[in-house]
Amino acid sequence: MTKIAVLDVLGPMYHYDAQGWIEGAAGPLVKIFKDLGLSYSSDQEAAQIEEDLMKTNKTTPVIMQGFAEYVLGLRERSIRPVVVSAGTPWVLEHTLELAAQDHYDRTGQMSNPEDLVEHADLISTVPIGSKKKPETWAAAVANYDAATIAVFEDTFANLTAAIEGLNAERGYHITSTKHGLAQVLSDSKIYRGHMEEAGSHSLIE
Repeated sequence: MTKIAVLDVLGPMYHYDAQGWIEGAAGPLVKIFKDLGLSYSSDQEAAQIEEDLMKTNKTTPVIMQGFAEYVLGLRERSIRPVVVSAGTPWVLEHTLELAAQDHYDRTGQMSNPEDLVEHADLISTVPIGSKKKPETWAAAVANYDAATIAVFEDTFANLTAAIEGLNAERGYHITSTKHGLAQVLSDSKIYRGHMEEAGSHSLIE
């Protein structure tokens, strides 16, 4: 059976605060909205606001080190990386381009965005539903006849929903700082750590 690894982008691939975050990567983005006097009443509106801010250069995404290395490692092992995110399709494509450029800047190894994640594997949950519901995750990857080896999320409630909805082997709660990968005692399938730490662990396991 085909194997996939499912990743969010806000947190695992990029974020908005070089100093890190405490309660998920969405926190710094929400602060940007508030500082600009912007409000929203739905996930769809929030996603569109983020896209508009990116397009007008009012936000500067910080690429998370470890993302590109992890997805390239997956593909070397014939495991398919699949992005499932509440961002708009444009945001998913744009930030993937930034991740590919960041990888080249750091390593000198040229990668185009589809070397990391294929365009068809960028899935927006905006028209599907809340990522806090297992059925949203199941619907997002319904077209894949695959076993999910791992899920990467910065929001714990989303992660537990994903593990349930995808029957994933493991889940990684992504943090902004490196303190060593730790197993979450309440669930032996869940680990917490920086993307570099989580990605390395997943490829070894």
